[in-house]
Amino acid sequence: MNASRGTQIATFKIHYDNGSNEEFPVIAVSDIVDWANRNAAIENLGPEKIGWTGKATGWQATLSELIWENPHPDKVITKIDFLSNKGRGAPFLVGITLE
Repeated sequence: MNASRGTQIATFKIHYDNGSNEEFPVIAVSDIVDWANRNAAIENLGPEKIGWTGKATGWQATLSELIWENPHPDKVITKIDFLSNKGRGAPFLVGITLE
């Protein structure tokens, strides 16, 4: 990732059934790091934010795990948009789970 620490590189926009929405920013280095740099991920995110690691030819891939707590649990979520700010980072979404 080429984005500087603290740069907002993406946003999750959560839409509710009553027409309101909530935005959850994704911040470089504090939320996500270069997926091809496991050492940077552990150093900057800590092991508790590592969602997955796997081996590739000559390197180890690492995906971070973001946790968002719905501030409006009484509202029904109808849609989630994942929006890149089209800056120096290239964020991608692998999956979403609910608890």
